[in-house]
Amino acid sequence: KGKHANRDLAGKSPESVPDGDCWGLEAIASGGMGLWHFDAVKNLTFWSDELYRIIGHTREETPPSLQGFYSVVHPIDRERVKSVIEGTMADGDNYRIDCRVVDRLGKIIWLQVIGSVSRAIDGKLSSIQGAAYDITNRINAETELLETHAAYQRAVTSAGMVVYHFDFSK
Repeated sequence: KGKHANRDLAGKSPESVPDGDCWGLEAIASGGMGLWHFDAVKNLTFWSDELYRIIGHTREETPPSLQGFYSVVHPIDRERVKSVIEGTMADGDNYRIDCRVVDRLGKIIWLQVIGSVSRAIDGKLSSIQGAAYDITNRINAETELLETHAAYQRAVTSAGMVVYHFDFSK
């Protein structure tokens, strides 16, 4: 097992960040996006404070690592998420996936996770990094819209009505 770093890079200038780890400093400071980075060469993992806030866990509960992330992913989504991330690490370059995580109180949070891989000249994985956005409100709104539409369709069908829509603006 490797050592995982918990480095807080928020608010630091690129010159003050060791080893040139200046990726996403401005994005971390802007909020609303949780960032993570895994350096495969040094076997170090970083999760931003915002990522912890979004997933509803603390550094003490969930140390930054792929296994730590998989442990908070909803059990129904876990194998799919592992397959996408590990497939990307093996031979891909980018991915985007929507999944659910479960916070420490049992609340389900929908995430959109995007990631990219960096490789050495020989093709070996050197790092994988990405961002996670909370899309719970969007998913809930889409679900509500679909449920409302289905209820409307049932009402129209059961009433034996026909609904017409005319667009007189054309």
